[in-house]
Amino acid sequence: MKALPLTRSTTFGSIGPDDHDLFEIADGIALDTALETAANLTEGVIDIARSIGCRISRSEGSAELWAAIHALESVAAILEAIQGGLLELEHPKPDPAPEPANADPETLRRVWIDMAKMAADELAKLDRAGAEQEARP
Repeated sequence: MKALPLTRSTTFGSIGPDDHDLFEIADGIALDTALETAANLTEGVIDIARSIGCRISRSEGSAELWAAIHALESVAAILEAIQGGLLELEHPKPDPAPEPANADPETLRRVWIDMAKMAADELAKLDRAGAEQEARP
């Protein structure tokens, strides 16, 4: 299996138009780890926004906040879908077993007869072994 790609460095957290960003996502973080972190952060933001949305009125911007919450829920679903796709890349599902061919009744009858003969032979061996054990002093 091919190794999953890693993150590339990116910065964020600007405090002004002429200033550098304060934070950075490092190079080389496994995508599944980065996505899990992003999903957890997104869920946390959704919870905070819902809490605020329940406490403010329409005139204070609750409609806009709820629109943002729904957009964040979409982002969370996309992150979850990507995580599922990466998981499938790491652990692909096995191919399903092929369907058995339909055998004609005569072939099935012969198979069952052969199986019965093998079972009878095994039972005969067990009987002989038991008789030998009983014959010993």
